[in-house]
Amino acid sequence: MNITYIIPTVGRTSISNTIQSILNEDKTAKILIQRGGTAGKNRNLSMMMEIISNEMDFIQTDFIAFIDDDDFYSPGYLQQIDLDYDLIVMRMNQNGTIIPRPDNVLRGGNVGINFVIKLDLLRKVFINDGNFNTEYLFDDYPGEDWRFLEKILQYNPKVKITEDVYYNCSQVNHMLPEHLQYKPD
Repeated sequence: MNITYIIPTVGRTSISNTIQSILNEDKTAKILIQRGGTAGKNRNLSMMMEIISNEMDFIQTDFIAFIDDDDFYSPGYLQQIDLDYDLIVMRMNQNGTIIPRPDNVLRGGNVGINFVIKLDLLRKVFINDGNFNTEYLFDDYPGEDWRFLEKILQYNPKVKITEDVYYNCSQVNHMLPEHLQYKPD
């Protein structure tokens, strides 16, 4: 099993900690760094569209993981990646708040960019008839992570949420209404 890590960056010096947290566990990591956007909108549509649409044909890994340039993984995260699942949500510490909450319901505002996706699923969702579909792709709408995940959940993936925290986020995002939710089986 192998993973391509996509790190959108706005030039923060903390990116070295992000990269080191990956390499501490995954010595064969493939890391794509995309510079652009501004803090708070560093996963905007044009940047993510560029990296995914231009690199998708060249990525030959089982999974794609997204991690911001000011976040990091905790030791043991790599053992949570399981080929039996299409989507792995890393429980996340966001300034002392653990998300997803203990009820394991994925909600708008209760999930960040803390997920790892099977490449085959990502291709199925975003490449239709050879064309790149940008709907819900990390846009500038508040809760862009949720909208991206919401699109993926429409394909009924097999979802795993880690029991322990493996993704550490340095920033608190605003919360969306909780009616936006998904509970994996």
